[in-house]
Amino acid sequence: MTHWIKQIGLSQPALRIPETEKCDYIRTVDFSEIPDRIKIGDQLFIYAVGHQYLYAHLEVLSIPFEGHPEEFASGARNKDYPWLLLCRNLDKGFSDQWFERKINLLESARQYHNETGKLVTSPGAANLNGLMAGNSYIGLQPEFAQYLLQKMSKL
Repeated sequence: MTHWIKQIGLSQPALRIPETEKCDYIRTVDFSEIPDRIKIGDQLFIYAVGHQYLYAHLEVLSIPFEGHPEEFASGARNKDYPWLLLCRNLDKGFSDQWFERKINLLESARQYHNETGKLVTSPGAANLNGLMAGNSYIGLQPEFAQYLLQKMSKL
């Protein structure tokens, strides 16, 4: 199993994830390009880029598939993000309170690195600033993933 950071939403205020939005138990996650490195059983930390907070922790249940053309034609899906993964929410309690919890991803990464001196992202992967540079998802070191899970589990 591999852990990934996947960004969703945009930084412009009108395009941010609404602060009241909750992540469903089962949901799809959209990608602009086929997420061919992500496998069934991998876990995604969903990052609400506009707020800079973690939004959800999901497990991948499917291989990548394309959205249905009718969804794009109706505007139900963004044509710029045609690839999907079906996922299940591993921590509904956290995702229902994500905005109140305010776990800042970049701040968490700095704290982790300062405390341990260890890398946050997988060898050869972009660092977390790569999310700001347009990378849709980035692999994480297992130890940093555990660090995030511990932060998410604290009430």
